[in-house]
Amino acid sequence: MKELLEKLGLKRCPQLLRLALTHPSAVGKGAARVLESNQRLEFLGDALLGSVIALHLFRENPTLNEGDLTLRKISVVRKESLAAAARRLQLGQHLILGSHEDAAGGRERDSILADALEATFGAIYLSAGHKTTSEIILKVLFHEIQTALSQPASLTSSKNLLQEKTQAMGLGTPTYQTQQVSSDAAQRTFHSHVFAGDKALGEGNGTSKKAAEAAAANSAIKQLSSLPLQPAD
Repeated sequence: MKELLEKLGLKRCPQLLRLALTHPSAVGKGAARVLESNQRLEFLGDALLGSVIALHLFRENPTLNEGDLTLRKISVVRKESLAAAARRLQLGQHLILGSHEDAAGGRERDSILADALEATFGAIYLSAGHKTTSEIILKVLFHEIQTALSQPASLTSSKNLLQEKTQAMGLGTPTYQTQQVSSDAAQRTFHSHVFAGDKALGEGNGTSKKAAEAAAANSAIKQLSSLPLQPAD
């Protein structure tokens, strides 16, 4: 645990850090069973993470428009990015897991690592306050932030980002309805609608089917980013 604290830049262990590292699979099982998991801290850490990254991107990149800021924020806080940061901290070796989850490779599972990192941010906030937590979040995710800003071509496509968001919100996989609305060879235009079930999420135009669907996905991402995140059951 000392090495983890050093990597986080903490002089003393947050009171709730053990809880932040406790996966739900460990609750009520085995001789070392616990009564609580990190899910409430994860909820808090997720909210803090989103606001800290959004504020940092907004302040440091005055020329980026809303769409660019949104895509970069999602790229930084997505599950795979958080899991990569958690691996650099070697967070997996400190997790408290149920025996079956541990045997199934839970210490390397992206979702578990990402959740534990968010819960860790929540624990630090309750122990050390917003300023310290913000500094640690920006330090821990420095690589992901720089990648999102300096290598925009490497960002996950809008369609993939939208799918991650809809699945996290319990809306399932988005579908697209796309048609060509102009047959002029010199100025072909496609129009696309994107749906989650029967719910329309966004629409967009493009000079190809792919471009129209990407525009629709961008529109949907902006819309969903203004809504509170409801995790899937």
